[in-house]
Amino acid sequence: MTLPKWIKSSEHVNDQILHLIESTFLGSRGARYKLLNSGERARKLDRPKCFYLERNEKVLGTITFCNRTHSSVSENYIRYFAFDPSLRAGKNEKFNTKPKNNLIRKQFGELLNQDVFHLNEKYCYYAFVDNQNYKSMQMAETFDFLKIGEFQTISFSRRKPKIRIKIEKLSGPLLNRYHQQLKEVYQNHNFFHPVNISKGDVYGIVENDEILIAATFHKTKWEIMSLPGKKGELKINILSKTPILKSFFRHKEFHFLGVEGILPNHPELVNKFFESVLNQLNLNVIMIWSDTKCPIIKTVEPNIKRGILSRFSKQENANIIVKHNLDPELLEKKPSYISSYDIS
Repeated sequence: MTLPKWIKSSEHVNDQILHLIESTFLGSRGARYKLLNSGERARKLDRPKCFYLERNEKVLGTITFCNRTHSSVSENYIRYFAFDPSLRAGKNEKFNTKPKNNLIRKQFGELLNQDVFHLNEKYCYYAFVDNQNYKSMQMAETFDFLKIGEFQTISFSRRKPKIRIKIEKLSGPLLNRYHQQLKEVYQNHNFFHPVNISKGDVYGIVENDEILIAATFHKTKWEIMSLPGKKGELKINILSKTPILKSFFRHKEFHFLGVEGILPNHPELVNKFFESVLNQLNLNVIMIWSDTKCPIIKTVEPNIKRGILSRFSKQENANIIVKHNLDPELLEKKPSYISSYDIS
């Protein structure tokens, strides 16, 4: 497909694209937040490809993909989908309906009818979208994405985390064993690509050279504008100044550990493990995103004592959406692996 001159492509996130990403608030009707790690993470993307609109040397919109090939299928994760306010829809509009914007949607729609990396005939685009983000949900509908599942948000918080059990940062043979066990545990999940594991720190509880429980942790920062539910902006203003809760927010900045690759050989240890990691890394909150069908998280979740923060911010399930030319049953029957690095 030949792109019009006003749609450009790049195999890295350039400064103009990065500026747009860094200035974009995510969410619409629910929580609204900005990713403060964007610069660092955008430069560490695995096999990225960016398509972007540029006018007068200003980037007005981008779709950025990460290519992760699996069994001769290009599994392309939609990492960034950001547009300048002039191209966004209003709350009650399907989309901005100016003729040129209709042409923009048509061009991006044609891009998604093939593998944009031109590596395989079989392709699958996938993304994780909040129900409350109506703009992204409307765009997904326009481009014929289908929902194959839901994912949940689990928080674990401690105001003053303590060392509850001996933990260690995995390296050498133990780290290799962790990687191998991850592949065995998550092999039946959609989109299991452990490319982000090496970008975080892997901690575990080890006894007699056996990994009892382990996970990968990513230090993450958000700027929170509003929380889910009614009067969300007022909520964050109050919570960030409430003595019992202000340790979780630093002037509307939310610092936490995003978790992926949980290996729960002994799930009953999860609370001692998480609290000890928080103490070690001097943080107060852990966030987990998981497919509601994920059998691994189902073994862990009943043991998690979430802490006080979860009482003030109830999270709705969000959507796992895809566009592909595969057998749909292959994707719908299996849970999907979610990397916290990808969505935070």
